[in-house]
Amino acid sequence: MPKKMVALIFVFKICTIITIFLAYRFLYFDSEAHRVNFLAHPEEGITLQSAFETWDAQHYLYLSEKGYPKNRSSDAFFPLFPWVIRAFTRVLHSSFISGLLVSNLCSFGAYCYFFLLVRMLVNARIASLSLLALLVFPTNFYCSLIYSESLFMLLLFAFFYYLYSHRYLWAALFSFLLPLTRGVGVLIVFPFLTYHILSQLHDPDKFDSQTKISARFQMAYLLAPLIGFECYLHWIYRATGNPWRGFLAQQYFVSQRNVLNLFHPETLLHNLFSWSTGPDGYTNLVLDRLFFLLFAALLYSIYKKTDIVLFSYSLLFGLTPLLGSFMSYTRLLLPVFPIYIVFALAFDDPKRRFLRFALLGLSFSLQTFLTVLQALNFWVA
Repeated sequence: MPKKMVALIFVFKICTIITIFLAYRFLYFDSEAHRVNFLAHPEEGITLQSAFETWDAQHYLYLSEKGYPKNRSSDAFFPLFPWVIRAFTRVLHSSFISGLLVSNLCSFGAYCYFFLLVRMLVNARIASLSLLALLVFPTNFYCSLIYSESLFMLLLFAFFYYLYSHRYLWAALFSFLLPLTRGVGVLIVFPFLTYHILSQLHDPDKFDSQTKISARFQMAYLLAPLIGFECYLHWIYRATGNPWRGFLAQQYFVSQRNVLNLFHPETLLHNLFSWSTGPDGYTNLVLDRLFFLLFAALLYSIYKKTDIVLFSYSLLFGLTPLLGSFMSYTRLLLPVFPIYIVFALAFDDPKRRFLRFALLGLSFSLQTFLTVLQALNFWVA
């Protein structure tokens, strides 16, 4: 990765830290929302540290320290991220510092893999512009906080990088870890299978010579995400006594996503037009609807300017509102990286330079505003 891009990453991370500090120092922290939500250490008062560990961060810190209790809302969160925090805590003796360090290290690795992936698929210029679009995306600040976005994106970008590099064993390894980070990670099996089929159809001789393994082992690699998901079910069963405990714990949250909603597409239309402009809407923020419409508008460009593998990935990971809720959609859209590639390809033209910088500036301004809200414990995503 070019040194200037590395420097830019550090600048963005420093800006996030400074924004959170200034927000907490000079603005109103929503202490009431802080008290009524889940807290890893309810006995502690509100300090600057509270601004860095709002909402989901509390669950991850608790899980890294206490493990998975039975019949608690924290059971809904997947284990790999708190496991990694716990490993760092054994050295640093602070789950909070460990959580921030893990998130920032993982996100830096994710950015590197993303740059390498886009450079391989297109060129270095588009890779730099795509990475810039990712950095200014309104919810990218979560990659600097104690959220699983950083680890999930690291595994995701590494998977695609090794997949397109024809290093299938490494791709399988990262695809195995994705369902241990987030439940939606198991869906990576479909882009994996799509790539496998297309490779066989387009040039079977080349495909076999590159992998240097039999078709039986090629198919075994495709099972890696399913095996990872099975390992999660087995582990949560050992921890709580119920293999479906993580999904049952979703009842504690207002999102109320359900796979059965796929058979009721009218729910999507109903939710799309049920919105609020306030910061406390949770499931009905207008911002989430706007970004869903933006994603829908970009789908055709993703199909035309990338390939069927990335298009299938975008469909699966970008249409989560079909499960019944727009809650946190702007954050969930963050890992759908083909949108950044499409942006870079569309605005690479020097004649669109002004519009490109205007859009990037607008996105970064919105990111700064959302970072302030997150730091003050108002609901963002």
